[in-house]
Amino acid sequence: MQGRLNGLADRPSFAGAEKALSFEAGIKQDLAEHRARLSATVFDYRVKDKQLTAGSGVINMNQLLNADKVTGYGLELDAQALLSDDWRVNLGGSYNKTEIKDNKLFVQYCGNYANTNGVAGCTVTDPAGPFAGTALIDGNPLPRAPKWQGNFSLTYSTPVAAGNFYAMTDWTYRSSYNMFLYEAKEYKAKPLIEGGLRTGYRWSNDKYEVAAYVRNLTNRKQVIAAIDFDNLTGMLNEPRAFGAQFKVNF
Repeated sequence: MQGRLNGLADRPSFAGAEKALSFEAGIKQDLAEHRARLSATVFDYRVKDKQLTAGSGVINMNQLLNADKVTGYGLELDAQALLSDDWRVNLGGSYNKTEIKDNKLFVQYCGNYANTNGVAGCTVTDPAGPFAGTALIDGNPLPRAPKWQGNFSLTYSTPVAAGNFYAMTDWTYRSSYNMFLYEAKEYKAKPLIEGGLRTGYRWSNDKYEVAAYVRNLTNRKQVIAAIDFDNLTGMLNEPRAFGAQFKVNF
């Protein structure tokens, strides 16, 4: 239920209950004399009367609605290995395919269409809906649901004096995704790779730790979300950041 009402034209919106049916199967296996582990999972789900949130339009508010059906399926993989006494590697990835199935469902799209003399603020690629400024979203993926994701980390750790010195790097990847229920060229997030470095020293059975780190190592700047009511507001990923840390575990 949308509870923020600003005027006489505003009204609450409601959505009916969802009904979900999902299946999942997987396997875990130790390898290389227990120095490596591999996990794999496949999944499939169907949601009837899927609850979705539509924005944009004449006023900057959200509206709850139900899609007749939403389906999804995919797989997840995770691998861990001790390359030596000092080196550890982790590798993971997933594929996730989602689809809205409702040939009558439509939403208003970008640009405050009613107040811009009929000029859309973005390049909509969906079929036109039954009213001006609307688009049919049947067949679209769920918003902010990338098909591909991956992660990688490599850690070096070795005893030094009375503690342990370590250095690690970690990287993540995700493919493009729609920011909203409708599809538009300007509101498709680009693929993104981010990485970081961390090095430090732990001692007294890991009670104390001092470390230095950097996040978003490549300083990649990218729009990851937006407000399409005015076509002027975008949200960026976190910028590159450096830091130091001292930690005490009790």
